[in-house]
Amino acid sequence: MPRDFTDFEFNFLTSDDSEEIIKFLDEQLAPRVPLIKATGETSASLLGKIYMRDVLNCLESGLSFAARHKTTKTIAGVALSEIFSLEETLKVAAMKNTSKMNQILGKLYDNITHFDGVDAQGMLHLYVLCTHQDYANLGLGSCLFQKTLELGKERGFQAMNVEAANSLTARIGDRFEFETLAMVDLTTLEEEFGINTSIIPGETIIKLMMKRFPGNISISNTSPQSH
Repeated sequence: MPRDFTDFEFNFLTSDDSEEIIKFLDEQLAPRVPLIKATGETSASLLGKIYMRDVLNCLESGLSFAARHKTTKTIAGVALSEIFSLEETLKVAAMKNTSKMNQILGKLYDNITHFDGVDAQGMLHLYVLCTHQDYANLGLGSCLFQKTLELGKERGFQAMNVEAANSLTARIGDRFEFETLAMVDLTTLEEEFGINTSIIPGETIIKLMMKRFPGNISISNTSPQSH
């Protein structure tokens, strides 16, 4: 049954919203995402300059938006997106001064060298999907995900991808028929990165998921790769 979101307004975000969005993510994203909890990097300051840069890039992209409660004007959820660059993703993951989060997410691309049929500027990347705890279980996450998907189609992107760092995002991706291109089991990385997966039971699998928009051929690497 379709959810009723008439109490919310959906607006595009800009760099003018950066202070409010960083605060929202510090309070609502960093303490709750299993991967971030396992690394202990539970604030923007701990996640580092590259994380801050990526958030700002999303805000400047014209591809990110927030859901606000019409009465209170409280941010109920955000979907931050940008144009995806495989080269930049691999470059960041290889940096010694980058966050553990970025290094671990980079593992998703170990067996992916390119995306057949997708131009350099043709992939929309959903970087952050987050809802406020006070508005959980309303379907806002799915709504924001769907709006990002529709935006990608409208803007002429050839595909959209998301690094699903929790089971909820992965389930939403499955619902919208995203392919799982790669998987990483965080329990296999405990010693390498000094992470604690005992505090995230049932949330130790992260996935790279992608959906092509109509008219595009399938990626050559279609079988999920595990580490």
